Amino acid sequence: MGVVSAMNQFIKQLESTNKRSGGEIVGRVIIDILAKRILFIPENENHVKFLAKFLGKKKLIEVLDISRYVGSALRVENGVVAEILVGISGLETWYKEERGQSLHTKQQVIEGKNILFDILLRENVPLIERLKIEVAFV
Repeated sequence: MGVVSAMNQFIKQLESTNKRSGGEIVGRVIIDILAKRILFIPENENHVKFLAKFLGKKKLIEVLDISRYVGSALRVENGVVAEILVGISGLETWYKEERGQSLHTKQQVIEGKNILFDILLRENVPLIERLKIEVAFV
């Protein structure tokens, strides 16, 4: 598979996670900072249900420590990643509501951002020249 095919495949996977309407494409992923990989959230699932299913649980509340999983969103414009947000997603907001505390340390969120960026570079994913990257800690 050539570089162009790999780029298109990664972007297609991101696009398949999009839940937005009106033409905006925001890919939804969870970064596993221990395994140093990303999990693509299917379009028809939310972060919490997806991660519970991925971990083989009926409800995510059954899992004591999920801090290794960092939510992220990647906005795609014309087949190019234009903006990245790491550290806040349905997963982090759910955890804050359920447990009354932050899911991640600041270091875990930064590590998630670094892992995601390394994967994007390794996979030759097209990035806009002035890529906007935001890190959030909730």
